[in-house]
Order: sequence, then structure tokens, then C-alpha cells
Amino acid sequence: MSEASKHKAYAQRDGLNHVALVYDDLSSTEDRVPKYFEIYSHADYELGKRFYFHGDDGTEYEMVC
Repeated sequence: MSEASKHKAYAQRDGLNHVALVYDDLSSTEDRVPKYFEIYSHADYELGKRFYFHGDDGTEYEMVC
């Protein structure tokens, strides 16, 4: 998978856009993720903060607080 396609917004894999997981302590979670995956985006929305990364199979994960 190329870097460009790996970070393409709204890409689908087997009909799945992405998986979102909600955490109470996003900072602690964010400290651990780079040991395994590259974080490529951070956002701060009205509903909370979040960051994104892709798993080994190309699935996009959104970590939300």
C-alpha cells in the first residue's frame, strides 16, 4: 500500500470506512500507539479530541476522547 493511499480520507476496506474507539485518557493511549503504528492526523472537534492511524491490514483507526 502506498503512503498516499494509506492516508486517503474516507477510503473503504471491505465496506468498512474506519473503526473508532473511545478512551477516557487519550494522552496515555497516544503515548503507546507509536510503538506499533504511525499516527498521521490529530483533530480537536466540539465533541472531543482524536487521532488516527492505520493498522497492519490498512484499516483506519480513530481514537477518540
